[in-house]
Amino acid sequence: MTAPEQPARSWWQLSLLSNQFPALHGLRVLAILSVVQIHVTVVLAWGQMLAPSTLTRWSSAVWFGMDLFFVLSGFLIGSILLSDAASNKHSIARFYARRAFRTIPLYAFVLFVLWRTEKPALPLRTIWPEFVYLTPYLRSNTNYIVMPFAWSLCVEEHFYLAAPLLLALLRKLQSHRARLVTLGALWASALVIRHAIFWAARTPWSDPELFRWMYVLTHTRFDTLVAGVLLAYAHHHFGASLTSAFRAGVARLVSYAIAVAAIAWLLPPHGALPHSNWQLFAWGSVTSVAYAAILLPLLHSPPTAWLPRVLGARLWLPIATLGYGVYLVHIPLMDHVVKLASVGFFLAGWPAHTRWLLAFVLLCILSWSLAYVLHVCVEKPALRLRDRIAPPLPQ
Repeated sequence: MTAPEQPARSWWQLSLLSNQFPALHGLRVLAILSVVQIHVTVVLAWGQMLAPSTLTRWSSAVWFGMDLFFVLSGFLIGSILLSDAASNKHSIARFYARRAFRTIPLYAFVLFVLWRTEKPALPLRTIWPEFVYLTPYLRSNTNYIVMPFAWSLCVEEHFYLAAPLLLALLRKLQSHRARLVTLGALWASALVIRHAIFWAARTPWSDPELFRWMYVLTHTRFDTLVAGVLLAYAHHHFGASLTSAFRAGVARLVSYAIAVAAIAWLLPPHGALPHSNWQLFAWGSVTSVAYAAILLPLLHSPPTAWLPRVLGARLWLPIATLGYGVYLVHIPLMDHVVKLASVGFFLAGWPAHTRWLLAFVLLCILSWSLAYVLHVCVEKPALRLRDRIAPPLPQ
């Protein structure tokens, strides 16, 4: 009797992410939670349902979870490409196919549903750039953009297109030193680009202008992704030496202290005024340093170290697996469900801090629940088709 039930059970199971780097799943969960919490604050504050307070200031200050996503993506994609190249079976076409089936179907599905339900009057000629990941470069009013929050997914998709070409360039260089210098120079060039754009302006910058011209564009935000590739290169070629170095507790402590200092610099009080250039360093440079200083000891600590064990606990893997779907749906859910609950009988009568916490918990429950449904109905069929068309290389 149990045999017929197996297909049903397997259908409802998650297609889990690779567990090659367990501690990164815990970091991924922390990143998505930080993104969700800041959007709770932003939406409630814009709707005048949350007055400025210590809570809103600190919630808004923890804005750099997205940069952690970028560093993790750079590291994981870099690791995949380096591993494939080492196996002598590397194929750019195969890499693109696997990435496309992993990211495009769910993105296109959610975009289509939101287009037809929220802005059906917009013609296809207006929104087609969103379907081809050009959202950050649309200069039109946001009323003509269906998913403005998808800018980060577009930045990552642009990186997926460029990463194999970057690794091909590195293979043409003759030494590790030349490759590391090239990656380091590419990482630093994003800061140069941000400064060039900033100082070329003839008028003072406003915060919305800085966000639009610096924060969401691929050519100003690629340094975190390159930092991830740099970490992947170091891990792939110098992993044994790094493991030996971080076996010492002092080395791990120093690295984590650097991360704490960098994150402390990102938190208020700081010089993030409309006419300052604080953001030029914060939006990529400092966050790269912070997350590199966290990832290096996490990846190379002894198995008994407590932080890798906590972040690498198995319970984080299914939660992290749904993170992509959570990012796609959490803002529409916040706008259409949680925000309404915040002014209705469910949340309206609570104190502000309690209302924020309840909204955050409700949004997490709804987002992960809907992400699970989308995973089963959209992602899993796409991943199964991917594995037939471009099967993974044998380990």
